[in-house]
Amino acid sequence: MHSYNNDGISKDEKTKEITYSKNGKVVSVKGIDVSSHQGDIDWELVKKDGVEFAFVRACYRGYGTGKLVVDTKCIENLQNAKAAGIKVGVYVFSQAVTKDEAIEEADTVLCTLDGMKLDLPIVYDVEKLPNKTARMNALSVQGRTDIAIAFLEEIKAFNYECMLYHNTEMGAMLFDMTRLEEYNKWFAAYSDEIYWPYQFEVWQYCEKGRVAGIDGYVDLDVWMSEFE
Repeated sequence: MHSYNNDGISKDEKTKEITYSKNGKVVSVKGIDVSSHQGDIDWELVKKDGVEFAFVRACYRGYGTGKLVVDTKCIENLQNAKAAGIKVGVYVFSQAVTKDEAIEEADTVLCTLDGMKLDLPIVYDVEKLPNKTARMNALSVQGRTDIAIAFLEEIKAFNYECMLYHNTEMGAMLFDMTRLEEYNKWFAAYSDEIYWPYQFEVWQYCEKGRVAGIDGYVDLDVWMSEFE
């Protein structure tokens, strides 16, 4: 169980930005997650807007074809964000249906990074999609959990930190969370309050945020405690 208290949550109604405080002091850190959908990003402006961390999409697998594709902006975004003084991690949007495919995704990320140092974890992101033919949707809870663990353990084997991204549906119904307790979590819920009772480190709370340096919408995230 986490120890976060909704009384510590503050939201700026203009920017939609959420901060989290303890004993009257803001302890959270402002972040975003991006992909090639955001196009060209001015990371210096992003930094000036108070963003301290970013998760960059490294690759994704098609929900119908199963084709694994490296994000065309991955390395550019990582390099430019780091140059601007923003801490970075990466995520994989998975639609793996076997452990071998999950390991392929992990290895593709590692190959893409080619030894690049990250400040934050490599994240496994799998979501149930509304399209009835989405290949991951038919997996059993056990199978989906096995596949997630295969990815996370492959990342750990190469001395990178790992993390699991999930929303309420995934956490409550589609994963066996008792087998995933040891892994850090990035929780997605577009709300002004925290209602998920279990431990997580990062909260994605808005999918239509605005940040200087990015044209259009961007996901907003908050790291619930200060960076060490």
